[in-house]
Amino acid sequence: MANEFRYSYTYWSNTNNPPTASECPAPCLGLGGPNLQVIGVSNFTFGNSTNAPQSRVLRRNIFQDNISKTKGTHSMKWGGYWEYQLGIGTYAYAAPAAGALWSPLYVQEFNSQVPAPFQISIPSSFNTVNDLLQLPVYLFEMGVGDINQPPSYDHGAADHDNTFHFYFQDNWRVKPKFSLNFGLGWTYESNALNYDLTKPSYLAPIFGAGNLGAQPHQPYNFSPMLGFAWNVGNDNKTVIHGGGGIYYDTMNIEIRLIERAMLGPAGTGRALLGDSVFFPTISEINGFSSLPGPLQPTSLQSQPTTFTGAELTSLIPAFYSGAQAELGPPGNTSLAVRNINVFKTGTELLGTNFRPPDAEHASIGIQREVRSDFVVTADFVYRLYLHQLIRDTDLNHYYSAAGPVIPACTSTAEALNPTANCSTGVIQGIISGARSNYKGLLLKANKRFSHRTSAQLSYAYSDQNGYNGLVDDSNWFASVGPQAGHQILTGSMTVDLPWGIVISGITSFQSVGPIEPLVSGVDLNGNGAVENGEIGGSPLPGIGYNQLGVNVGKQALISAVNEFNQDYAGKTTTTGVISPIVLPANWSLPRSFNSQDVRVTKVFNLGTERAKLSLIGECFNVFNIANLGGYSYNLGPSGAGFGVPTSASSNVFGSGGPRAFQFAAKFNF
Repeated sequence: MANEFRYSYTYWSNTNNPPTASECPAPCLGLGGPNLQVIGVSNFTFGNSTNAPQSRVLRRNIFQDNISKTKGTHSMKWGGYWEYQLGIGTYAYAAPAAGALWSPLYVQEFNSQVPAPFQISIPSSFNTVNDLLQLPVYLFEMGVGDINQPPSYDHGAADHDNTFHFYFQDNWRVKPKFSLNFGLGWTYESNALNYDLTKPSYLAPIFGAGNLGAQPHQPYNFSPMLGFAWNVGNDNKTVIHGGGGIYYDTMNIEIRLIERAMLGPAGTGRALLGDSVFFPTISEINGFSSLPGPLQPTSLQSQPTTFTGAELTSLIPAFYSGAQAELGPPGNTSLAVRNINVFKTGTELLGTNFRPPDAEHASIGIQREVRSDFVVTADFVYRLYLHQLIRDTDLNHYYSAAGPVIPACTSTAEALNPTANCSTGVIQGIISGARSNYKGLLLKANKRFSHRTSAQLSYAYSDQNGYNGLVDDSNWFASVGPQAGHQILTGSMTVDLPWGIVISGITSFQSVGPIEPLVSGVDLNGNGAVENGEIGGSPLPGIGYNQLGVNVGKQALISAVNEFNQDYAGKTTTTGVISPIVLPANWSLPRSFNSQDVRVTKVFNLGTERAKLSLIGECFNVFNIANLGGYSYNLGPSGAGFGVPTSASSNVFGSGGPRAFQFAAKFNF
């Protein structure tokens, strides 16, 4: 018997502040301003980071004890650990604001559909930040309130967490050729969620009057494990093995803290407010209500407007001070009025009976020694992922054609009344209801080093399918589909030649992953725009989610586009009139990844046993195969580059990039 006890202590301190002018000298795009992107333009933002300023001080104390005991044919192990963590910090997310601007292409399309007096004026070219700020605002959000984390209400119940794990396992040699592994674990986390906070009656239309209680604890997270290894036959060359188990995940603390600010007393914590809260004021300033019927915007996302990024930047201080005054001073302890009652919009509210993700793993395989230096293995692997997060779904359906679940406020006075049962924007939730699965056949042939050669060939054929993110607020599982390509092949070989020369190489192949064409700027089912990959858009109907490139090809896309133009083009939804899709003259789907790398080494002995000089020559991607990437799958107005590659695998030395040579020398002594 042996006992092992460990204690560890971790201290982590992090501070992340926006740069100063000296740290980010001009031209430092948008320094000090809101973080903005232009819809339809990938990988381009300017302004302050959405995650700064913030700070975090975290202390972890971990006590762990393991006991191992061998008795007869049993090799047992049991024990557990206790982790206590204490964390405080600050988090001023979306400071001063974060948002997006309509792209020039969307504005031009809008202008082509309306009379000249109502067209939106934008610059003819964009050379400065001021030019970009002349674009209309598509959406924005800003954080207000106390930046301290956790919020001040019941601070002692939220600044720490305890995680306990206990287990027992046994490797039992039942017979000389058969071993059985089994075990059981138990995990409990004391403060993963906001167990001390209920939801206010204001949220009853969304969650149900009987589902407003505090989240229940999860005391039954048991993890059974079972496995075996069986040496079949009398030649000791074939082994069948298999096993399975259940595993539990935890939650990022930031999710709990954001919900805590929403459900806490008015004035405590930091609330994230969307543009819908400020839209009545914006509408009044810009005269939206005086526009004729079809041109009267119902939100900043419904159509381009005269409200520009420059105007947003100038109004942010007034918006912030007004919201802060409505929120009230921090330190309130009464739950009679919550932050969500004040602002009537919210984010990161956990669904009823929420639970963190868990997974079930199982595999079975066979290994055969064909000869003394050659072994082949085949395994079937199955993994089921449960209770995955469906995040940022608008449970209020605020922008849907049917109207929100909690009716929209009809006046500024009603919006400012904490007791009024109306809403001013989205009420986003997190639901633990998605799932995914992985099925894979894994084959491997391994030749151990003998007769101057060694080699390994690995091949995986898999089917990974499941939830791919939120694309439809009224159908959370609309994105269920493939999550990866089907095939991966990797081979390597080393040959030790006479005269101190060693040649080695590796070849890699990976089939195309799934592709999802997005029709940006449209809302096909009228349930409100969904943010997923690109702001505001719908998956192209007719081919199934993520099927392109994996199960269907170019012809299926062409047919789906023709059907879309027939069924949807010209119709009006919450985002305006739907335009027909026009595919570019030249477009393509990605090719499979393919690369071959070779190394030649010449070793010189320098007179002693230990002194050696190695000269190395390497060639990456020998056949110079172009592994292209950066494809756009946007079929909307900004989708002129659909199916056109804009990049290739990195040209830094490495597998897959343009052919490259590298030479080196290594001296051993």
